[in-house]
Amino acid sequence: MSQETKNAVFYVRVSTDKQAEKGTSLDTQVERCKAHAEKEGFNIIRIFKEEGESAKFADRPELLNMLAYLQTNKDRIDALIVYKLDRLSRNTDDQHKIMYKLSQAQVALTSATENIDDSPVGKFMRGILWGVAELDNAIRAERTRDGMYKRFKEGVWPFPAPTGYIKSKEAGTGKTICVPHPEYGSLITWAAKQRAAGYSYEAIANGLRKRGFKMRGGNDPYNQSVWRIMHNPFYHGTMRAFGETINGSHEPLIPSELYLRIKVVDDKSFNPAPQRSKYNPEFPVRLRCPKCGMNFKGSFSTSKTGKRHPYYHHHNKTCPLARSFKQDTVHVSFEDVMRIIKPKKQYVSLFKKVMLDIAKSKATEHKKEGARFGKKLAMLREEREKIVTAMINDPRYELLERAEYIERKAKVDGEIEDVQVEQAKFQYQEVNIQQLINKGLAMLENPAVTWEIIKEIEPRVEFQRHLFPKGLEWDGEKCRTPKISVCLQTIRDYGDNKSHLVAPRGIEPLFPG
Repeated sequence: MSQETKNAVFYVRVSTDKQAEKGTSLDTQVERCKAHAEKEGFNIIRIFKEEGESAKFADRPELLNMLAYLQTNKDRIDALIVYKLDRLSRNTDDQHKIMYKLSQAQVALTSATENIDDSPVGKFMRGILWGVAELDNAIRAERTRDGMYKRFKEGVWPFPAPTGYIKSKEAGTGKTICVPHPEYGSLITWAAKQRAAGYSYEAIANGLRKRGFKMRGGNDPYNQSVWRIMHNPFYHGTMRAFGETINGSHEPLIPSELYLRIKVVDDKSFNPAPQRSKYNPEFPVRLRCPKCGMNFKGSFSTSKTGKRHPYYHHHNKTCPLARSFKQDTVHVSFEDVMRIIKPKKQYVSLFKKVMLDIAKSKATEHKKEGARFGKKLAMLREEREKIVTAMINDPRYELLERAEYIERKAKVDGEIEDVQVEQAKFQYQEVNIQQLINKGLAMLENPAVTWEIIKEIEPRVEFQRHLFPKGLEWDGEKCRTPKISVCLQTIRDYGDNKSHLVAPRGIEPLFPG
């Protein structure tokens, strides 16, 4: 690379047309990147533009093209400039992969709007900003869930229509509801009556196939799929989701009295096997072999005296680690790792202050967005009122104009519902974020203690996946950690950096003097 001139490429991205309305269009991003490049003395070599792609995934065409280009031209390119870090990625695992690719190509990452560089403080800020992007994604997902929960509580199914139903706009309200499929709905009722009369599920499935019935994915119905339909409460008029069961507003294809008759027949002749967890609570530690990549499993070996001995092992016979390891040895090493990764308490407290400060900033942004959607909602409601008034006052309403008015009203009602869902995403609950941060960091303050508190196997596995995103390795003597969670790593990096005593430029309010 030349010492006299510095060359850079841009990467800009929008995921939807709505982002252009918020001032983050591709043109806006390019202009800000050009201004940054001019200020820092970079020559612009190439601009990579990504349209309609989410930052949650790494398999974006232009991102892959850019990484390949940087690798091929690593002697020519000095820096990658982005408008904001979240344009590059909002996923922790992908962030590390991208940074590894950039380091291979010897290309520095810089932002046109954020104060980051390759200094220790700059790397810390990069971790914080990427952590915020991931947190923001989680918040948006939570707001989407809240909107779905609201519709659920109103008796409207917020998920894809089950087999035998289709989604349709409700006349008058414009709400998207589930209505019986014009062909398959009556066939489900027929199947229920057949079962109540004592016919086997095999015979009913055969009858449905002969009548052209298809499951939601286009597959033919068989015994188990028909049994699941019969016992799905949705078909009885109730909805079960979000840990609750309520009465739905949809038409039941299997009335409750018919289902009671089905239960009587099933109790006499059909008892499906219960599902079992795929994890063994006796062997909660998830391990991977560093030699061959296979996962270790746990089992018991019985000695001649009849005593059972627990071991971890895998079955790749060509691997030098294809032998058994005592459960106690593995668990002791795992506990050592959990103690080693424990962060210093003072750095956790400092990290919490940083995150809360950022959360307050995000709250302000979300309130502004919520107000914007509120104005749009008021305009739509005013438009709806005008349509209703016109329907009442227009003498032609009873004649040809009726269908047009109803269609216009249904369209506006649908838009109102969509805006309400979007507005709910930005009804930022700061207290919830604070509780989320406190709870998450409390679990990370002492991972070994948290591990002991968690008793059930599934939550233990999820906690381990969070701590070690790439998994743990067992080298035959001890557990090894290729990578710890981004949150723990950021806290440790900041704690190891003595310059944390001086606040990085741009976040002075975080650190009282």
